[in-house]
Amino acid sequence: MDKRSIDERPAIAALVILLLFATVLTYWIVDERSHPSDWKEARNFNLAVKTCGEAERRAKADFERGIIRMYFSNDAVEERPNGFPCNFYRRLEEDFGIDVIYTGDVYSSFHKCYNLEMDDLLDEKLGERTIENLFNELRDGDYIQH
Repeated sequence: MDKRSIDERPAIAALVILLLFATVLTYWIVDERSHPSDWKEARNFNLAVKTCGEAERRAKADFERGIIRMYFSNDAVEERPNGFPCNFYRRLEEDFGIDVIYTGDVYSSFHKCYNLEMDDLLDEKLGERTIENLFNELRDGDYIQH
């Protein structure tokens, strides 16, 4: 080996490390941007909320700030986009201005705690059992059709 090839080793190693770092960084940026905003919101919820009580407090805080949302799995959306519960989700958004967050495969039992608390808070705003009655009406109507 000559002296020149020995001197080039640190530069080559630094270049390889730099390329590896750039590849990982690019993958992370592309991966983050490829997920829909609902998925990101559901993931952030799951990282922040570790108990049912925390989910309920978060629902109250969101409600007080004017953020009205509910979390739902989108399994049924893919199976029956024009049936129940998709038409229920659509009506929540259109009739009541509720932001429906589709959680995909990151659904958590704490989403249910959040939704139940938000539903209770909305009872005060929309009237007793308004959302529950809409749910039952659309579910029963869909059942009769099939």
